[in-house]
Amino acid sequence: MSFLAACSLINSFDDVKDAVVDAGSAADAPVVVPPIEAGPLPDSGPVSDAAVDAGPAGPTGAIVVGANVVGDAGKEFVLTVLNPATGAELAPSKREKMKVAAIQYDGLRDLWYIFESLGTDFQPSPVDPVTLHVRELNNVTGEWTERQKLAVPTVSGSDVFAVLRNRIAYFAYVTTDAGIPEGKLVLLDTTTPSAVTVLTPNTDLDAIPEGIIGTRVLSGTGGTLTLIRKDSPNCSGTSAPTDFCPWKAQTVTIVPGASPQFGAGTQPIVANVVRIGSPAWGSYLGGNVNIFGVPAAAGQSAYLESRLTSTNLTSGTATPFALTGSVLRPLAISECAQTAFVAELTSGELRAVPLAAGSTVLEKNLGHPGQRLFFEPFSNSLLAPFKTANSFEISAYTLGGTKTVPTLTKRQAPGWNPPADLQPNVVAVKAPVTFACP
Repeated sequence: MSFLAACSLINSFDDVKDAVVDAGSAADAPVVVPPIEAGPLPDSGPVSDAAVDAGPAGPTGAIVVGANVVGDAGKEFVLTVLNPATGAELAPSKREKMKVAAIQYDGLRDLWYIFESLGTDFQPSPVDPVTLHVRELNNVTGEWTERQKLAVPTVSGSDVFAVLRNRIAYFAYVTTDAGIPEGKLVLLDTTTPSAVTVLTPNTDLDAIPEGIIGTRVLSGTGGTLTLIRKDSPNCSGTSAPTDFCPWKAQTVTIVPGASPQFGAGTQPIVANVVRIGSPAWGSYLGGNVNIFGVPAAAGQSAYLESRLTSTNLTSGTATPFALTGSVLRPLAISECAQTAFVAELTSGELRAVPLAAGSTVLEKNLGHPGQRLFFEPFSNSLLAPFKTANSFEISAYTLGGTKTVPTLTKRQAPGWNPPADLQPNVVAVKAPVTFACP
């Protein structure tokens, strides 16, 4: 995961597809408790799928940020919530001291999974303890309701999660009896939000993949994972014997009552990527496909293509676009506009690529490193937060135009005012599976 080490400041949100949302059982009765000291709570059963976005009137979206601030007390790590309409904090007084390692949103049940590092930094070392907070959010007040907190295996990065139906899968470091950290695929049972459990045994991995995409089952529990890897060993390390590397995908099926079922072999997804480079990936619910952005290599232009989740075979025609950089980050998608957004890490090149054939690709530059992109549906905004040693910003762009000719307009003050002291480490947005397009 060499490219993550250079830019692991920004977290991914729910890269998971689900073509049909089925109704579940009665919702849990929420109990508001102090967010840090609270232990497991009594539970009244699984959260109902039909209860998505139920709650008081007011701001319906949310941007959840794990950040650090520098003040009179020195460097502090905090968790806070921003209003997508303005960028302002919903409740500055409710900033919570926490080293946030990752944030995942369950767009099917309106739940948040916040992974807290108990080490010295928000990025845990392989031996640092990690606590998972299972929460609901009041979008009006910014107040959290904590359903449970529990110790979980140490997360290996912020882009290595998939939220399935009643399950979370992620890559973790698990320390052996000999004290040696190993890569593991960890599954959490989230069927009952106030009684989440770590399913055992964890599955050993020969190497932690560079990425993961998840697809929920339409009913029941589980789903399908797509693990994204470089073709090792020729593509690993500074002395690798090749300049261009193929990338591949492996399908893993998650079903209740059984260990993860790894598909036989792997499927090539990209033939040639510069060894230090990376493709982009994400999922498109409307097409029920995985989307890959591929940097230019060996005389071939960069392009965007879709692949079937079940086989990883191509679906449709690839869309070429101009891009000079080779390190792409996990991409963002506007489901309503049917448009994918790709950013290059070093140059800050940004491309808006409509998924419809015969469309016009929009070319922009962020003016800062393209560390991570998110699409916030309630404000129809593309978010591009970043942080370096000398600067930081939570920049945002309003998406306009059409499904074939998109436009992006940068949001500025006074309409966009994120806290000036908030240096983003990890970010997630509320993106319900049942979001109704305007």
